[in-house]
Amino acid sequence: MKKWCMTLLAVAVFSMCMCGCGSPKTVLRWAMFGSFQDMTKCQKAVNEKLQEKGIDCEIEFVNVPSEYDGDYGEYLKPYWSALEEGGYDIVGMLETWSYLDMYQTAIDRGLLLPLDPMLEERETGKKLRGAYPENMWEAMKLGGSIYGVATPGLEFHCYLVFNQEYAEKYHLDPDKVSEDNLEDYLRTAMEGERAEGNDGFVPIKYLPYLPVEGYESSLCSFIEFDVSGEKPAAKNILYEEAYLSRIRTLTDWQKEGMIVTEDNGAVERGNFLAEIVYSYSAEAAECEMAWRTGGSIRLHAVGFPKFDVLTCFRGAKTGVAASGKQKEEAFDVLAEICSDGELSNALVYGTEGEDYELADGQAVRHEGELGDYLKRYFGNSLLTLPGQKDPPDKCQKVYGIVEQLPLPKLIGWPFDISGVETELDQLNEYYYSEHIDFFSGGSADWDRELEELRRTTKELGIDRVIEEMDAQLAEWEGR
Repeated sequence: MKKWCMTLLAVAVFSMCMCGCGSPKTVLRWAMFGSFQDMTKCQKAVNEKLQEKGIDCEIEFVNVPSEYDGDYGEYLKPYWSALEEGGYDIVGMLETWSYLDMYQTAIDRGLLLPLDPMLEERETGKKLRGAYPENMWEAMKLGGSIYGVATPGLEFHCYLVFNQEYAEKYHLDPDKVSEDNLEDYLRTAMEGERAEGNDGFVPIKYLPYLPVEGYESSLCSFIEFDVSGEKPAAKNILYEEAYLSRIRTLTDWQKEGMIVTEDNGAVERGNFLAEIVYSYSAEAAECEMAWRTGGSIRLHAVGFPKFDVLTCFRGAKTGVAASGKQKEEAFDVLAEICSDGELSNALVYGTEGEDYELADGQAVRHEGELGDYLKRYFGNSLLTLPGQKDPPDKCQKVYGIVEQLPLPKLIGWPFDISGVETELDQLNEYYYSEHIDFFSGGSADWDRELEELRRTTKELGIDRVIEEMDAQLAEWEGR
């Protein structure tokens, strides 16, 4: 009898272990590329939250390092090789690296699992689907399928944030500023402060040259797509008057001192009229500037929609590894993280009380970091707690703001770079290493530099890239 009872007890204990009590958890390996962020605290916080919620899985972040030597294609090769070798369950993809869209490249290489069936059939998938506006899901489609979950970038509206002290001093109404009268605003403040001997005054530090209405960005820094007509077309902006006139204006303003790029900390000290900030609301733009300036300056942000950028649809993505052996578990955990605010917070901020505190509705990290890197690349940024540069009601508002954003016309176009990858790499390297200042108004000899840019980009193969883009666009439009 005693032996029989002991046998029953052993069977019961074994059954309990198989049901999850004391059994080894399913470990999901989460691949990251070239991360400089120590994920130990966030990994611990997420795993603790998963356990609290009764989810019998743990995540393990695995960083795949690489050294950049001037070639982005080579830079990313270690990551693709690691994913192709297998052993990962979740795949992190940063934003576009120069001409390389990591999301599209991972799809083209067959590294990501199509998520559509699980989004429709699994309860976690249905919950995840509701955590993002429908336009976000449309933006995630390539070839008609969804392969990842987004971490939306929230820097999509352009704002001019005015220092009210100087705006009032010169009787400048921020709410009446426009592209037509901005020069008058900047010149009035500049001349007034110069007359008083305030040589360190900054009317504005930077003004964008992109985007131009009717154009959308491409993977090449010298090429934009004209989408104003019936058929989109790739254009070399070095010959597009809409861009050239804008760059000429910025160059003239910088020479006159209305744009001051080397401000020597003047903006942080409050010695400025206005500053460009990209954010999701005027209040959020003011919060960011308040953080930068120490909170002692009266600020007023106004929208400058001409220069809005739809970065929301082009941010980081995370997918499920096609070669993974735990696909359903990986999807469920990813879905839970991106549809649950507590899990997204754990991924971005760590553990409340240990790694951050809540102060006036904002997450304040203990080590003094803002968590900007983590917020940009992990979790659902529509759900994560507001940080020190956000208004306290961020989570109540940002979903509705994103929901109203229009989709770019060329979203979902799968441009195959394989035939022109060398040209794209060389053109972008030329832009970033030698002439990026030209476009923001920093040229000392505008006509000479424009001629040099036109000649060199032609030698680097820009015409071939445009020809390939137009051919693929025509095929895509006629599908």
